[in-house]
Amino acid sequence: MKLNSKRTILVGLAFLSICAFWQMYDSIVPLILTKTFHMNETFSGAIMAADNILALFLLPFFGSVSDKSHTKIGKRMPFILFGTGCAIILMNILPLLDNSYAAQPSGFKTASFVIVLGLLLVAMGTYRAPAVALMPDVTPKPLRSRANAIINLMGAVGGILYLGVAAVLYPNSKTAGLDHVNYQPLFIVVSAIMFVAVAVLFLTIREPKLTAENQALEKQHPEWNLAQDDGSGHETLPKPVKKSLGFLLASIALWFIGYNGVTTWFSTYVDVVMGQGLGGASTCLLIATAGAIVSYIPIGQIASKIGRKRTIQCGIILLAVCFRQRLCAHNDVLLNQRHHVCCLRPRRPCMGCDQRQLASHGR
Repeated sequence: MKLNSKRTILVGLAFLSICAFWQMYDSIVPLILTKTFHMNETFSGAIMAADNILALFLLPFFGSVSDKSHTKIGKRMPFILFGTGCAIILMNILPLLDNSYAAQPSGFKTASFVIVLGLLLVAMGTYRAPAVALMPDVTPKPLRSRANAIINLMGAVGGILYLGVAAVLYPNSKTAGLDHVNYQPLFIVVSAIMFVAVAVLFLTIREPKLTAENQALEKQHPEWNLAQDDGSGHETLPKPVKKSLGFLLASIALWFIGYNGVTTWFSTYVDVVMGQGLGGASTCLLIATAGAIVSYIPIGQIASKIGRKRTIQCGIILLAVCFRQRLCAHNDVLLNQRHHVCCLRPRRPCMGCDQRQLASHGR
């Protein structure tokens, strides 16, 4: 049995559109909230957390609804088309409100921005779960691990497309010193990427036909199914499998809490601490995403030799070490900045300055 890579790449276009959007959302929206609407980190952080809170309810709901749906174009495709269409319209309203508020601030515009942002998050929530479920629907179970690697690769490509465009359109040389940055061109480009990706998906993937073929194949191989019949005609997972699934979901939740906590504020961090703006943040993330793409295949080979669980553990440890190293480097930068300021103003030493360094400099 061989994986149909071309078909899997086409199915992955839905995930490409999703990742392109969320990469832009996490980079741009915090900057708009803090620099245009002048919200503090508490209010902007609450708004940035809203998508995760909504996801807790929207993803299971629309995933379940799509499971029970039956249309001429399939179970998942209607949600993907509707959600993408609504998201494209709503996301292009955001920079209009952003630019309007920068020209003439008002409470009505702030409220309108937050409302449109909420509707946009709902629109994205309607098709995220169906888009992810499309690959298992058309892929035999033994091939889903390899197919999932391609799906993740397509998501990384979506992120790279956004980051490349952002780095070109908004280098630090163009944005440094500006009171307000117009992000409308970036929103238009990302919405175009989403439209083209989902349009190609719709035109090339015949979901009902592929799903029926996959279901017929899996009926011929009942040994692929880990679920058991509970006696009432419903399938249920064995207790050991449920236990493993619970621990796996808990670990995923914990590492995404840490990872999203960093990526959500990365563009703001680069702007405030490093003074590089959106272009600098996009370049950093572009390098990181490119590294992820290059590593997908080698990591898959490593996982086949030492096991997926051990590979995941190594990745989590490496991620934690990198975050810790970045924190130490950040603290060193702040210490040097404080020391420099203290030396310039010896009569008013800064709070937190290392007094021994100050005294040594004074001698």
